Amino acid sequence: MPLPARNALLASLLLATAACGSSTAGSTGTTSGGVGANGASGTGSTTGANTSGSGQSIGSASSTNSSSSSGSSSTSASGSGSTNSTGSTSSTTTASSSGSGSTGSSTSGSSSGSGSSTGSSGGFTMCLSPAWQIDLPSTYLPFGTTVADVNGDGHEDVLIATDFSGLIGYLGDGAGNFSAMGTFPFAELQVPERIVTGDFDGDGNLDLVVPSFGNDTVVVYLGAGNGTFQPNPVAYPTGQRPTAAAVADFDGDGRLDFAASLEPGNALVFMGYGDGGFATGAPVTTGAWAHIIVAADFNRDGKPDLATIDNSSNTVSEMLGFGDGGFAAPAPFNVGNRPLAMAVGDFNGDGTPDLVVANSADNTLSELIAYGDGGFAPQVVLPVSGQLEEQSVTVGDFNADGIDDFASVDDNFLVSIFPSNAAQTGITVTPAIVIAAGHFDESKPNDDIVVSLGTHYQLQFVLTGCP
Repeated sequence: MPLPARNALLASLLLATAACGSSTAGSTGTTSGGVGANGASGTGSTTGANTSGSGQSIGSASSTNSSSSSGSSSTSASGSGSTNSTGSTSSTTTASSSGSGSTGSSTSGSSSGSGSSTGSSGGFTMCLSPAWQIDLPSTYLPFGTTVADVNGDGHEDVLIATDFSGLIGYLGDGAGNFSAMGTFPFAELQVPERIVTGDFDGDGNLDLVVPSFGNDTVVVYLGAGNGTFQPNPVAYPTGQRPTAAAVADFDGDGRLDFAASLEPGNALVFMGYGDGGFATGAPVTTGAWAHIIVAADFNRDGKPDLATIDNSSNTVSEMLGFGDGGFAAPAPFNVGNRPLAMAVGDFNGDGTPDLVVANSADNTLSELIAYGDGGFAPQVVLPVSGQLEEQSVTVGDFNADGIDDFASVDDNFLVSIFPSNAAQTGITVTPAIVIAAGHFDESKPNDDIVVSLGTHYQLQFVLTGCP
């Protein structure tokens, strides 16, 4: 995010906080849509990239939608046998009904920390609990949140990139409890963006890739396996401001690589040596303004592809991978106005990863269902209650049906969940700018949501499957 835009966002959060205090009432929208699939574990292109949430978008998800009808089946070209559309398309389907839940249901969502509150729709529940809150150090303003098992104990942890102050982490115990992992005021980072993870040196420990927007580098931190990181991280120059990264084995040598999207455009791919080091970045042509980048196998050829959102042209650009580190020319697909966030997952269960895009200027989400040949069906448009920003969409199985759902957070501080086979529901939190999902309470099958609460210097958890 450019610094003027970041400062404007902080100013708006401060004004909203002053106006709203710590409690804001909200109601759900009236759309949902239908069928997803279990894509949260990746899409076949990211061996070892165990990432969830607002960092690496593999495993992030949305939900498919039926067009203006109830029920749980998708009607917008979700089959894998279609072969049309590998370029831009302007057709749009607007989803205007719920799934199997009730249409237009509302939720109280009136508490943002002083007590618990619950929203429900179509048998699906979500709630806030004051016991599930973490106060951050006052100098650590959260801007990027990633969920991953950074200490190797089998439980998901929360790692946060903060504005100017480095990284901070909290270790989960699988029962909803967290302990401070520590703060890491890394001098290499200036305005860190989305964190992605992968085992880049083959030691079984998760390592980090962090785009450093303020000094035109991408920094690699090798994990020690205990929630800390080895000394002497390496900063790889990008020549332009990096905004996001994606992890996959792009050249098929069994070693993880990463790609970084650059502002104002294009991307670089850094090939991994397998020992934690990387070659100099090789350029990849993308759309006009490659703001977010994800990796997945969109044409099911076993070779990871790339996709970027281009907020100057209101498109998603797809670059099909050749499997040797090279990529085809970008193919554009239309989405909403000024896209800023994107996530990927298999939402209709056909084995092909699909995309969901958060559009900041028209308060919508665009869902793109992949045909399996590299093409996508026309976007399905899902309205939300307010403006969406960067890192405002995530994925998880929030209603425990084994199918991916997606969630967003908007500038009305409404967390909206679009569960499969249920109506959209929402709950209000204090001012939030980043959202991620994880399985923090292993005693229940549902995934939960963590939101970073901007100027409140706090993490708040939205629980699903509440009593």
